[in-house]
Amino acid sequence: MINTSTFLCILRRSTVAGAVVAAAVIVGPASANKDPVTPKQLKLYQEAFMEEVRKGDLLFHGDAAMAEQLGV
Repeated sequence: MINTSTFLCILRRSTVAGAVVAAAVIVGPASANKDPVTPKQLKLYQEAFMEEVRKGDLLFHGDAAMAEQLGV
């Protein structure tokens, strides 16, 4: 025989799991921007990203000139 506490715990967990599944079904697949990215756009993004990585690396290693330039 299942006691009341165990039954309520199972019921609560089932309700939460059902709510998560319902939310996933309602939201559905992501509707992000589906425009294809061109190689030129990707290259520009990668260059900008790597420039920020370089700045962070210089700051991490204690470059005073970069810290002054960024006002850190």
